[in-house]
Amino acid sequence: MTRQELQEEFERQAEWRRMMAGEHPDDNTRNIEAAEIFDRLAATIGDIKSYQLDALLVFDDTSDVEFWNKMLRRVGFSLWPETAEEFVRGYAAEREDAAYGTPGEQK
Repeated sequence: MTRQELQEEFERQAEWRRMMAGEHPDDNTRNIEAAEIFDRLAATIGDIKSYQLDALLVFDDTSDVEFWNKMLRRVGFSLWPETAEEFVRGYAAEREDAAYGTPGEQK
């Protein structure tokens, strides 16, 4: 995934969450908060080092894409990253944990 693609993804997510806020008034606050987080993530794309993008955002198979989409859905609900770099690092760490288990855990 390129820097531009990542920025566009965060911008799409922000717009989708704004749309969801209008459609689901009971969850309005969380969707608006999520949209604001995605705006912030899109604005901080430039802070991610190129090697981080190259190493961390490689989708090897469908399960990586599914895991990525789950991470996106968590923003504003159970995940509140401050920067795009924090989101990307969190994704990579959680993907690795899911694939290999946490230290001391047997798979």
